[in-house]
Amino acid sequence: MDPFAKGWQVSSKQPAKVKKIDQDLLNAAYFGNDRDVRKYIAMGGDINFMEDRDGWMGIHYAARWGNIPMLNAYLKAGSDVDSKTKNKETSLHKCARWNTKDCAILLLKNGANPTIKNSDGNIPSDMTNEPETIFLLDHFEEYMNIRREHGIQDISYNTSQKSKFANIKSPVAEYIRNKNRKRSFIFFNPPPPTNRKQN
Repeated sequence: MDPFAKGWQVSSKQPAKVKKIDQDLLNAAYFGNDRDVRKYIAMGGDINFMEDRDGWMGIHYAARWGNIPMLNAYLKAGSDVDSKTKNKETSLHKCARWNTKDCAILLLKNGANPTIKNSDGNIPSDMTNEPETIFLLDHFEEYMNIRREHGIQDISYNTSQKSKFANIKSPVAEYIRNKNRKRSFIFFNPPPPTNRKQN
């Protein structure tokens, strides 16, 4: 009987022994410790080591935490940008759920597929209600063009410090407002009330 015939369920009597370094690497990712992640990757930790319960890998935690240095470490080590959890969620699904736009941009620049469906049939942009994240995932090239037109620089993806975009909501929000898209965008502030006296 082929031990890989049933996918991730290996039909062997002895479970595979987990190397301590692999578990340490996954734990560092779980706790968002990019310094230890880089250390354990350099020591030979398995970047594809998967958590038993949910099937999360380190790249999923990096995307969930919005940790650019950690995500960079996994990408440089050769992590698959479209690797899936047991629920068939990719790192982009994690970015969408926790609105970590900077990580989503890095993943998309590295070839992540924004149309992969999870086990519930949802693509990454279905995992969020945040309009800017939806627009980023559904219209990546257009999103990046808007940023360039407004002089918003890319964050440094090789930095060892976490970065956030500055003033990104304004030009993109204005563009979406002018596009008159079908989805309702709840983060736009309504105009201030006027101080007219009623007669």
